[in-house]
Amino acid sequence: MPEWMKQAKAAKDLQEARSDSAAKDRTIARMKVQNEGPFFWKTLVEKLTIQKEFLPTAFGLTGTVSVTESSGGEMLCRVEVSLGGLISKSAYINLFYRPEGSIIRCHPQFGGGGDVHFGVTDEKVIVVLGGEYRNPEQAGELVCSGIGSSSPTRRA
Repeated sequence: MPEWMKQAKAAKDLQEARSDSAAKDRTIARMKVQNEGPFFWKTLVEKLTIQKEFLPTAFGLTGTVSVTESSGGEMLCRVEVSLGGLISKSAYINLFYRPEGSIIRCHPQFGGGGDVHFGVTDEKVIVVLGGEYRNPEQAGELVCSGIGSSSPTRRA
């Protein structure tokens, strides 16, 4: 076989191997998100609940974190902050997650909502939020700081 044909065949074989490898990597990542996404969600809710406890000290606000499950299995986590007073003011964000899904839907009271996508980096399930990879604690911090920035005290 002429040398140029050998090189062309080798290049084609290499491209096919890379394509197969990339497809396998995507399949592994999808399976990892399906398997570990529920743990990420549970940890995110726990971190939000912990952060809510510090709202009175940090910002003079009160907060609630409530989780419900729809009949279709989708989970809703509502994070709400309030400022008491003569006229009570509040702000909230609703987070929706379907176990084994690949997104968390975010619907804040103020501003635009959107989807937060799961991904895998360094063998860990993360979300891409605010243009960066985030673990559950970092995602919780961003959610709380975001709702804090649209909090009643900032809109008064």
